[in-house]
Amino acid sequence: MIKRAEEEERMRKEKAEEEIRTQQARAAKEAKDLEAQVAAMAAEREEMARSRNRSSSNATEVPSLVGDVALESFELEMELNGIMFNTVKCFHPQPCELRSDN
Repeated sequence: MIKRAEEEERMRKEKAEEEIRTQQARAAKEAKDLEAQVAAMAAEREEMARSRNRSSSNATEVPSLVGDVALESFELEMELNGIMFNTVKCFHPQPCELRSDN
């Protein structure tokens, strides 16, 4: 009778230990899957950020900043009072149309 009770107790302990191992393995797998999911989401977010960069065309060009002053560059050189230039500082930038006499 004592042997039978001891055997049943041993079987219960083994079953409990096996259940714990199974739960730990399941938790480890879920953690690994979650990490992979987070990495995939981060990669997707980074790809979206890269793809949002604007193309380099005149329509989407934004003046560069030097300190607090914006600089606007032109493809062609311009002349004003005998001075040739292709970049100007925009202290108070306003939209305007440029005309070329050429």
